[in-house]
Amino acid sequence: MIGVLDIYGFEIFESNSFEQFCINYCNEKLQQLFIELTLKTEQEEYRSEGIQWEDVQYFDNAILCNMIDAPQKGVIAILDEECMRPGKTSDQTFLEKVSLKFQVFGKKKPTAIIIPSCLPPVFS
Repeated sequence: MIGVLDIYGFEIFESNSFEQFCINYCNEKLQQLFIELTLKTEQEEYRSEGIQWEDVQYFDNAILCNMIDAPQKGVIAILDEECMRPGKTSDQTFLEKVSLKFQVFGKKKPTAIIIPSCLPPVFS
């Protein structure tokens, strides 16, 4: 399972498609842009100009986006590599590769991918 925050709402399905994962990922990138342009930049400008305001706390989702789209080590790069690999590939071999890359499962055999989010997973 892969869980990604969807800024337009959050749906929980028994099984979800790769297309929905891509839609949710795009929404994360939009959220990242919104955070960067609206919250982070504006607050930095207020500070530099000495304007009094109440600081807006927010979660910067850059770490989540990097986990998905980082070249050569993100989930999408791993999936791309797994799709081009000769031999027998499967969901399980992809899952094992991701778990090794992120070392998130310890000695247990991985059964799901969970990308940190404040909400339940949506992609399996």
